Amino acid sequence: MDKRTRILMAALKVFSRKGFHQVKVEEIAQEAEIGKGTIYDYFESKEDIYHQIFRLSSERYTSIFQEMQAQGTDLWDKIRLLSLKHIEFFQTHKDMATFVFDGQGRPLESLNEWLMEQKGQRQELVREILVRAMEDGEIRSVDPDMASRMVMGLIFSVFGGMIFMEGTVPDRETVDKMLDILKKGLME
Repeated sequence: MDKRTRILMAALKVFSRKGFHQVKVEEIAQEAEIGKGTIYDYFESKEDIYHQIFRLSSERYTSIFQEMQAQGTDLWDKIRLLSLKHIEFFQTHKDMATFVFDGQGRPLESLNEWLMEQKGQRQELVREILVRAMEDGEIRSVDPDMASRMVMGLIFSVFGGMIFMEGTVPDRETVDKMLDILKKGLME
């Protein structure tokens, strides 16, 4: 692992534990096992490190949506894949997921516009598969913007909540239960 990446991973751990405002550059250097001055060879400031972590985290998370769009045979396979990849992201990149989704990674004002663009990209990828599913007759015609928000919100709330609030890791059976409810609805 190169020094820049080592610094980012160390900062991610420290920020995930303490939040942005409580962290000192010295703590990041200590976690990365380098001198404080070395950090400034790679980053302008603590805020720059924070921005880079947010970018890296968000880009990795967005790649899940790109994978989902390219794989799966039908809408339900794609949503299942997205759900499983979402869970895998939370497990594999626990510090990153904690940083971004559990409140320690509250974006600085300067990142808000970029983060909204990233969220928009993810929502557009989900929207596109929903539109295709409507065109193919897999689902009835609905407002694709609202539907994409609902699918993303459901996945994020259900599985994020289970992982962060309950401390449980959803399995494939749990994903299938959610898909069944989504597919069939609540009415008989």
